[in-house]
Amino acid sequence: MGNRRGTVRCAPVKRPSRGSFGALTLAVAIGSASILASASASLAAEPFPTSPRVPLATVDRSTSREVFAFVKPGDERFLLDHADFSVISTVAFFSLQVHGDGQLATSRADGAPTARWADWDGPLMDQIIDRAHAAGTRVVLTVRSFGWDVAGQQTSARLLSDPASRQTLARQITEAVVARGVDGVNVDFEPIPDGQSATFVDFIRELRATLDAAQPGLQLTFDATGYIANYDISALTAPGAADAVYVMGYQYSGTWSQHTGAMAPLGGPSYDLNDTLQAFLSQTTADKIILGLPVFGYAWSTTSSGLHAATQPKGATFGYPGQVNLDVATAIAAAHGRSWDAVEEAPWSSWRFRACGTCPATWREVYYEDLGSLRLKYDLVNANGLRGVGVWSYGLQGSSIDLDGLLREEFVVASGPAGGPGSGGTSAPSPVRPGPGRV
Repeated sequence: MGNRRGTVRCAPVKRPSRGSFGALTLAVAIGSASILASASASLAAEPFPTSPRVPLATVDRSTSREVFAFVKPGDERFLLDHADFSVISTVAFFSLQVHGDGQLATSRADGAPTARWADWDGPLMDQIIDRAHAAGTRVVLTVRSFGWDVAGQQTSARLLSDPASRQTLARQITEAVVARGVDGVNVDFEPIPDGQSATFVDFIRELRATLDAAQPGLQLTFDATGYIANYDISALTAPGAADAVYVMGYQYSGTWSQHTGAMAPLGGPSYDLNDTLQAFLSQTTADKIILGLPVFGYAWSTTSSGLHAATQPKGATFGYPGQVNLDVATAIAAAHGRSWDAVEEAPWSSWRFRACGTCPATWREVYYEDLGSLRLKYDLVNANGLRGVGVWSYGLQGSSIDLDGLLREEFVVASGPAGGPGSGGTSAPSPVRPGPGRV
């Protein structure tokens, strides 16, 4: 999930790289056309049994922004043990795969539940939903269709181009959300295939209508890469469509990078977070934008120990680039020194490294986030009056930083003069600071 590079070409784009709830007959208006859909259609997957959960409490949270935190299987226990739900406004479970015919991937060929469905329908998520709801925090389901290779692109195109498949998916998402007793859905289709921009808008509007017919007030968001590409942001955030767009403001560097760099650069000669905000604000309003930010680092083998060092070829000889959680990155910096990239505004560190006992010695370099770099990015959210901030993903920060404390400092309004200490950014928004360049 992020701004990835790959071989798929999706229009000219520069990338930094539970049970049926009954029969519902819907008249869904899309432009001048009306699509008649029935939510009583049979499901190919197993029925979704109703899951009685603690209802969402009405709580005066005194938060100035949405805090939208993803959680992945394997990190649920960390979330339960460490999260301050009074700071987080939405927890998004990541995620269920979507098939090309619009079916959610809930069961395997042998009839057993898929691993992700077992996680979503399991006891840890029961605890998360109940605890979150007691605190007034929403829980939503993320559904995904990734088109970063040819097969994935074909699956997404097949789904989006077929009205019957889109209606199947809208119905199944709604049934799953209502039966589980949660509060909405996050749609992660990335990227949107060539020729499917309008059909993705159709799907989001159809899903909005299906959700509203089943249970008014359910939240609908969608994810978009930092490069807008084939996302029609204006139409996708218009009335009758999504409540907000979650902008993936990370992975501006990765496996493809010839030089090391920040996951979410605030400046530099290439496309950065400020450029991203300018692009999205040109198509929608600030109250529709949730800026997703990373709580992880990334490491490469490099030819030197310098700033933005050239990366070594990935493979057995020099090792492979990859994501690093903040506990590991912080320990590396403590052992080898923390450096600061004054342009991209992020910490980094380098050290000598061998990929194996007989492999040649080289350098290894990690870019990561800490409280200092995250504060600068959270200040950007406040300064531009955005709807909120996103966390990808809760648990990757480990115990090395007090993430919830920083979120409280930045986004929870304390008593006292507006705009003063602890005000959560209630001062007047200022314009986006222009990025220093374009790619």
